[in-house]
Amino acid sequence: MLAWLAFPVISAWAAGTADSKSSRLFLKANEEFRVGRSSAASALLKRAAEDGDIDAEYQLGVFYEHGLGVSHPDEAEARRWYLMAAAGGNHAAQNNLGYFYAFGRGVKKDDAEAAKWYRLAAEGGDAVAQSNLAGLYYHGRGVPKNPALAYRWYRRAALNDNAGAKSALGFFYQEGIGVKRDYKEAFKWYLAAAESGHAFAQIKLGGMYEQGHGSIRKDYPKALEWYRKASFNGRAIAQGKVGRFYERGWGIPKDLVEAFAWYSLSAAAGDPYARGAVNRLKLVLKPEQIEAARKRAESLRRKFAAHSTHGRGSSKKAANDGWLPW
Repeated sequence: MLAWLAFPVISAWAAGTADSKSSRLFLKANEEFRVGRSSAASALLKRAAEDGDIDAEYQLGVFYEHGLGVSHPDEAEARRWYLMAAAGGNHAAQNNLGYFYAFGRGVKKDDAEAAKWYRLAAEGGDAVAQSNLAGLYYHGRGVPKNPALAYRWYRRAALNDNAGAKSALGFFYQEGIGVKRDYKEAFKWYLAAAESGHAFAQIKLGGMYEQGHGSIRKDYPKALEWYRKASFNGRAIAQGKVGRFYERGWGIPKDLVEAFAWYSLSAAAGDPYARGAVNRLKLVLKPEQIEAARKRAESLRRKFAAHSTHGRGSSKKAANDGWLPW
């Protein structure tokens, strides 16, 4: 879900009027958090929140939800602070309440209640909430199923720079969901999402280059490039696709050892096609080649882990992927 682990900017600061006690406490909490003193930050946030600071109320909810600077995660306490912030008009808190109800986090699962909170945040301009609300319309959860409305909300979120929504728009255009099928538009939105690091969009973009769609010409090297990027973003299906390219020599010299290494990673994550490929290649590779492939797979696994660690710490982590149509 949306969890801003970097503090949001209080609008009053930008206006140069951040001289209230609660604003100063919030600023100090921000400083403490940035240097790793989460407990001190939590204590300062609580003082600011109890003084009625809406942004502090929201951020304190994030702390309780994720167990930052407190003894343990406490969803009930997180919800209490989110409700206070949401009542004051904090759209991120409204979105998080929607998430709590959508997935039954600390409350009874209630899609209609989730839709209510998502809508409040979405109409206030929150991109993640817009994408989440679109997902509800796509799946018909808490609201009547309506692909056209899903498309409209995804578009609003995409224009609001939400990567997941851009990816969803690509899917809608590719499949003709809620809008006329248009491969050129699908490619445009997939590319925008893929360049933001969205793994699903990277896979779909790779697929468009692999197969060729409409005016998009088949291009194996570009397909492989995007499958590799999705692989480093942890997508097992993409790792299997890279293995297939090496096995068949598509856009790259044929290399069964390298193929086996990539298939092994994908198979370990549960991809059925990769499992079959591993078993198939075991029949043709020599024992020393299989050993070399296993060492290569371990090297790749370490690189993936390093990439994942390096990529942490984004100030906004969208929760909407669970609502997207894949």
